[in-house]
Amino acid sequence: MTLAEVYTALDSDLNELLGRLGSEALARRIVSMFPKDTSYQDLQKALEANDLDAAFMAAHTLKGLSMNMSFRPLGRSASALADVLREGQREPEKVPECMAQVTKDYEATLAALSQLE
Repeated sequence: MTLAEVYTALDSDLNELLGRLGSEALARRIVSMFPKDTSYQDLQKALEANDLDAAFMAAHTLKGLSMNMSFRPLGRSASALADVLREGQREPEKVPECMAQVTKDYEATLAALSQLE
């Protein structure tokens, strides 16, 4: 898959990313680093330990990274999770549903990126 095809498969906007980075070569290099980021794994570990502060930080980091790379579905779901984990506004009953969506979007993102030529 080309970078454009990956972004299409992810219902995301490559032009948005290119507008920030300026070149497809740089975008490809940056995007190829995404699977090495540990935010998702940090999020899982924090939730398993019931450390909602650490889970919020990991979700917020994943949201920012996803949005900076214009991975729209993952950015939206990570944002929704960060919102329900935000101190002072926590809604722990919504965490499992939100995390399930983050997992679905994260796995779809990794799957698409694994096909990048």
